[in-house]
Amino acid sequence: MPSVIDKETIIGSNFRITEDGAEDTVIYFVKGLDAPGMQKKLQAATTRGIPEVGDAHPFIPGIVCRGIPRVDVHKGGFTAKVEAFYATPSEEDSGGGGEGPDGSSGIPGTVRLGAVYERVPSNYDTKIDGTVGKKIQIGHDWEAEIQENDENGGVISGAVEKDQGNSQTGEVNAYVARLTVILRGNTEKCPLSKAQRTGFTNADNFLQPIAGLFDAPPDGTPDTWLLIRSGANSTDNNASFDFEWEWAYKPETWHEIAVFIDPRTGRPPANISRPPEIVPGAKGIGTLVVRVAGQANFRPYVTLN
Repeated sequence: MPSVIDKETIIGSNFRITEDGAEDTVIYFVKGLDAPGMQKKLQAATTRGIPEVGDAHPFIPGIVCRGIPRVDVHKGGFTAKVEAFYATPSEEDSGGGGEGPDGSSGIPGTVRLGAVYERVPSNYDTKIDGTVGKKIQIGHDWEAEIQENDENGGVISGAVEKDQGNSQTGEVNAYVARLTVILRGNTEKCPLSKAQRTGFTNADNFLQPIAGLFDAPPDGTPDTWLLIRSGANSTDNNASFDFEWEWAYKPETWHEIAVFIDPRTGRPPANISRPPEIVPGAKGIGTLVVRVAGQANFRPYVTLN
């Protein structure tokens, strides 16, 4: 499988500043080509890690990839040099460098960061600094009068029975903040098909195009982003649509942990433990990680640079 092994941003660069803005060329080196004949050039230009039209420059703000003007396949046909040309976005594509997430050209108008609070069942308390505390153990000392029946069916009151030191694992709802990213914009096509695509993202670089818009963006690890809201409306008789999508981020993934319930008490046993990793099928003592939604590639939604 071909892969990008290096990129050169100094040697071979044709960086310059013109009246239209900055321009630059970045050279990428690809190995592992296995396509036949002239298809090697296309394979090299479309290898994961080679920028697509509209992707931001690696470190120069304000310019995006406008095309791949040159691909040179090296002798032997297994490696190639790919040149990516970066420049200021044109007015025609509103800086998007290509088709948007819903078939329109241009960039969504706004990005907003926020948070939602998820109620999560927990068997642990929370310390005052917000970190996880101890497992919740609830004790109860009780006493009850023992009653027996005599030969005639009468009730005989006897000694008082006591039980001390009983305890069980408690469960409460914890409130956990989840980062959200909201994209808003306008399109000429009704984005109904996008609204119907549900699941957890499997795109490694889902947020890469908007990484420069906020500090320390979370990564795009599979199953960490969930599309929680989508909508669109038209105010011009369906000539265009204002759309909005919102994703929530959960670094430990959106998989669920099923917990064994003791049929005698109706509660989890005291010795349960979390699975060693949160991946479907992972088991702990009395726990099992379960996938509850499919995967969806959210990368095409994002065209911001």
